[in-house]
Amino acid sequence: MNTRNRRDAPVAIIGGSGFIGSNLADSLLSDGEPVLVIDNLSRPGVEQNLEWLAQKHGGRLTVE
Repeated sequence: MNTRNRRDAPVAIIGGSGFIGSNLADSLLSDGEPVLVIDNLSRPGVEQNLEWLAQKHGGRLTVE
């Protein structure tokens, strides 16, 4: 378990709906960090990555 202090502000991930970004977001969210994904969703299929993150982590995920 990670014992460092949790931040109030989310970690922002630019391009967070792609393969690398969504896996980074999953790792941070699994550690209890709030995450803000910023992405233009221009690649086909990235919406599925965001659905997966939202279903798994709920309210700690914000998408712009």
